[in-house]
Amino acid sequence: MFQVSREYYVKGIAAAAVAGLAGAIALEVVLRFIPGGGFLFFFVMAGLGYAIGEGVGCAVNRRRGRHYQYMAIGGVLLATAPIALISLFVLPIGALVNLIGVGIALSVAWQRRAT
Repeated sequence: MFQVSREYYVKGIAAAAVAGLAGAIALEVVLRFIPGGGFLFFFVMAGLGYAIGEGVGCAVNRRRGRHYQYMAIGGVLLATAPIALISLFVLPIGALVNLIGVGIALSVAWQRRAT
């Protein structure tokens, strides 16, 4: 019942990669217009997680499950890698806010593909 075919693996991983790269570009553009972002940053990150989770969902015919959750998480990590890597090596409070935003995006993407 929960067996995932190779075709759905390929579709899901490809969708996560494309959505992750598109999300990284969109995130860069949005954060250029809202440099500090403030509280709005959390909504942007939640929207990013939602979009990537739905992108994977559309590619795999709205299937749900742990495999698809991992695919969505991979897409979010790809999209937020620049923010997360820079924030890991910087100590101010802004870095903590960035990491919380990444966590929000991961959580929303995970929930979109939950069983």
